[in-house]
Amino acid sequence: MSGRFPIMSAVMAVLLCGGLSQGRAWGQVVDNPGFKALPRPINYAMPLASKEGAASTGLTASKGLIVYGKDSPWTRAAAQAVQKAIEEWSGVKLDLADDRTVTSEETWLVNDAYRQTPLVVVGNARDNRVMHAMGTQFLLQSNRCWPGGDRFVIRTVFEPFVADVNYLVLEASNAVGMDGAVAKFAELLKTFDDKAKASATIPPALHVVGSVKDKYEKGWMWHLPPEWIARPDASVAELIHAFKGQPMLAGTAALNEGIPGTLSNEMLGGGMTGDGPWASNLLPAQKRASIAMTLMGCRAQGGRTHGNYDHYGALGSFVGIRAGFQTGILSQEELNEFESCVVLSTAAPLDYVYNNFGGDVDTPGGNRHFS
Repeated sequence: MSGRFPIMSAVMAVLLCGGLSQGRAWGQVVDNPGFKALPRPINYAMPLASKEGAASTGLTASKGLIVYGKDSPWTRAAAQAVQKAIEEWSGVKLDLADDRTVTSEETWLVNDAYRQTPLVVVGNARDNRVMHAMGTQFLLQSNRCWPGGDRFVIRTVFEPFVADVNYLVLEASNAVGMDGAVAKFAELLKTFDDKAKASATIPPALHVVGSVKDKYEKGWMWHLPPEWIARPDASVAELIHAFKGQPMLAGTAALNEGIPGTLSNEMLGGGMTGDGPWASNLLPAQKRASIAMTLMGCRAQGGRTHGNYDHYGALGSFVGIRAGFQTGILSQEELNEFESCVVLSTAAPLDYVYNNFGGDVDTPGGNRHFS
């Protein structure tokens, strides 16, 4: 048991050896022992040029790389088109590499040699192993069915694997959709700030869900509190201050209300129903409201991402929080508070859920019913 649940074993040892000796009741766990994430600067910018060219952004990223699927010729053609578009815009010519070079043959995850490299990735999780690796982090869902047809998604991805290294993805299910994505990306480059050209910097929180001709179904989101509807320009902090009533607890309660799902769907670009693919393009006010309720829910859980033994809500809450990071809306302090909630829930869990994330019993998050 200690091998599978090392943190829980440590907690039990503290309770047995320390808690009882101090007269505390059996099973009592200090709700917040003070574990926090270290404060850090947050960088949403994505400079694709060399270290020298990226100096003005505050980052020290390596020169970017465009990654295509080795076994999918249409993604290589797209990578070449993206390479040309970026060079014509900024004068920076990025190298190309196939997904087998960038990822490990054993794990299909990004090789250590490329973890500090900002990547421009084209294709989908079925045709590009870098995108498959992002899918294991719940950061990408595109495949040969979604978005489907000539639909596409273009978006930046904040820190998919390591701090200060961001990605740009062009997602489509096939060559027709990717042609649309590349054409749209070339148009977007012309709208970027001229000052970004020197370091070939992609702006933060880029998020485009589009198509050539095929339509998307209408998306959805949870119902906002009435006192927030009349405050479309309010910040996350201002929304929290104006809120009346009890916050939706982070975990299953928020999951059932659709709050983490709203943020996750927005990050991924939408979803699929029986009627077909649907798109998520939330207004900034809707994003801020979803984040505000999520943050209040974590605070109401004692600074945790979910409540005691909430094995149905734990993963959804974590994914929703990380999706909130992708919006670029959070202040540095708010993002750090969310990270502290994750640290507390992993360093001193009230249950076994986090110990099984990524386990080998079940996918993607381990067998939640194993105890």
